[in-house]
Amino acid sequence: MQTTLPEKKTLPIKTTSFSTYLILALAAGSLLLGGLLIIATANTWLPQLSQTLQGDQPHAYWYISRASGVCAYLLLWLSMFFGLLLSNRMTQLWLGGATAYDLHEYTSLLGLGFIGIHLLILLGDHYIQPSIWQLLLPFGMSGYQQIWVGLGQISFYLLVLVTVTFYIRKRLPGQLWRAVHYASFGAYGMALWHSVASGSDSSNPVLVSLYIGSALSLVIMFVYRILEARKPAKAQR
Repeated sequence: MQTTLPEKKTLPIKTTSFSTYLILALAAGSLLLGGLLIIATANTWLPQLSQTLQGDQPHAYWYISRASGVCAYLLLWLSMFFGLLLSNRMTQLWLGGATAYDLHEYTSLLGLGFIGIHLLILLGDHYIQPSIWQLLLPFGMSGYQQIWVGLGQISFYLLVLVTVTFYIRKRLPGQLWRAVHYASFGAYGMALWHSVASGSDSSNPVLVSLYIGSALSLVIMFVYRILEARKPAKAQR
């Protein structure tokens, strides 16, 4: 009698998607290009940087704060974009769910890091001269754009709260987790208003285009998400 051997089971191998490799390659290329540009132009900007750091009226602290603030806003926008992408079918056509989730998480963490730089570097600014409590206490900045800076501070604490829920999601009720996560929309709105109203260069055409384009993209993604959510309900009728 002929016997057949049982099929050998193989464990599934987790593979990294092409989109992940592409994103990592673009990031590495951008860092390399940026490093080469910094080295090539060092003779021009190093003397000016020394003057802005050690002169009678140092401006470098404000410039770094402003630049890191714009970077933090971009990262917040990307985090929101990837979060909305997770909730519709577009993620399967483009990045894939796992990649979009990782990018959603990591851009949030990186954004918080840039917000930290944006805040703490102002301790060296000679014009505003804030204290650590003015930087951390919402609406405590009495010397410069108190209302709009306060909105940015509240946005920061909301983002910290939302980011923490990444790691304690299993311990939270589903409704509570969603409610906290939806607070990111409010955090983004306040961050946008903070950037526009308190930024010293918000009238710059590049920044105006950035603010309008990023906000509009999230509105489109949000509307698309709502329309996608309504499709199954219509199909059941």
